[in-house]
Amino acid sequence: MIFLAASVGIGFPLLNGWMLVRLLEGKTPLLSPLERIALGFLFGATGMMFVCFAGEWVGLIAFTKAGFLLSHVIILTALLIGTKVSHSSLSALSFAKGFVARSSMETNNQKLITNNWMKFSIAVLTLWTLTKILSMSLILLGTPPYFDDVYNNWNFRGKVFYETGQLTLALPSVNDGVDIAGGVSSYPPTVPLFKTWLATLNGEWHEGLINLPHHLWYLCSLALVYCFLRRRTGVGWSLLGVYGLSSLPLYTFHASAAYADVFLAAHILAALSLLTIPKAHRVAGLALGLLVFTKNEALAIHLPALVLAIVLVSLLKKTFGSGPSASSGGSGSDSLPEPGPGPVVSRKLVQSCCVSLMFIGAPWLFFKFIHSLSFGNAKAVSGLAISFDPTVLKAFFINTFLEGNWNVLPILFIMLSLWYALSFLHKTDPGPGPGPTPLLFLYIATVIVAQITIYSFTSLATEAVNQTGIARGFIQIVPIIVIITCLQLQRILKKSI
Repeated sequence: MIFLAASVGIGFPLLNGWMLVRLLEGKTPLLSPLERIALGFLFGATGMMFVCFAGEWVGLIAFTKAGFLLSHVIILTALLIGTKVSHSSLSALSFAKGFVARSSMETNNQKLITNNWMKFSIAVLTLWTLTKILSMSLILLGTPPYFDDVYNNWNFRGKVFYETGQLTLALPSVNDGVDIAGGVSSYPPTVPLFKTWLATLNGEWHEGLINLPHHLWYLCSLALVYCFLRRRTGVGWSLLGVYGLSSLPLYTFHASAAYADVFLAAHILAALSLLTIPKAHRVAGLALGLLVFTKNEALAIHLPALVLAIVLVSLLKKTFGSGPSASSGGSGSDSLPEPGPGPVVSRKLVQSCCVSLMFIGAPWLFFKFIHSLSFGNAKAVSGLAISFDPTVLKAFFINTFLEGNWNVLPILFIMLSLWYALSFLHKTDPGPGPGPTPLLFLYIATVIVAQITIYSFTSLATEAVNQTGIARGFIQIVPIIVIITCLQLQRILKKSI
């Protein structure tokens, strides 16, 4: 029964998400098959849980097997109607081609790896990576959760939803009381509700089954890193990016822990990746809308950082015009990739983002407002005392550079970022090939500054000093840092593999 529940529980969201992504792509495929599958599961799971949340909120369904299946039928019907309505521009044949169609934006670098030593190295590293992934999977699925935020938030809330059949905000307390609505209840219910969906299909709560999505979200992040790099470099650099991300100790450790930071990291990566693909404005808009329904940090930090980065890129586009990255082939009329010719901000992109945020972000914000749910990291932003704590910077330095959580990635990233910034400001050519977009750099810089500022000047400093919040915050952006590092190394070495 567990295998059937897992197949149906993963398959339904994957099907819904894949159809939605393919529909939003339009007549011409913009994504690779692997990217479409990864985005399909990521968006399908989050989107389906949003529909279930909205359905329960308005009294249409309960969190039962019938209620969840009804939500799936509603989504599938809407997608089929959407496909039928757009039949004139998206034929059934072109829609079906999405199973195998390659991206129209696929890199021109189709060089095959012919060096035997290179092939052997890739084979060894691939085998080692698969071994790590399998080990993390066995730990996650075979070990009961024992991390604080797992059993008192993500799994706990999911089990409460499963037992009550409704979106319960006042959670039972370990002290035989009842906690008022707030705290962990302020988080979007996406992750715990997906666990409820799996347990409902299974007929009973099973820790291994309900933790399965966390490992799939980890695999989605690896797949999206590969696809992002593959669009700009050769197979070798793309695989190197996957190996680099999977080799970061703390990030890989979270593949065996049922936290939601890798889940958020995958959504952030999806949004940024789609923002750099010409004519993918509709899928990018969906990604930004769903980002709000992941974790509180997405609304408090990452979405504002993305918007600010887009505005800064627009200003750079006006000021510098064709910068050193303009020849990378990533700019287009319907995206906002990097300085170069073309409009500053695509009107279609702005419209898609506004529509998505209106239908996904606005209802969730209204729900939080009417139920007095906090907008911070499980703590009300308005209740944070403002005071400077100098020990935060020391904690940040220790966690980033001395604890071995990220190997040598932070040092390498800082060196390459300084080199790229100087090259950009002096309008010198930093090397051949498609460099990372200023959008990625500006987003990372904005998030890091925001996190350090929040921890340094509020009572959340305790989370930084205790090495918890800072580490998880870095997990959420580290796939982007890996991508930037790989692209910059490729430009410096002036070699495509």
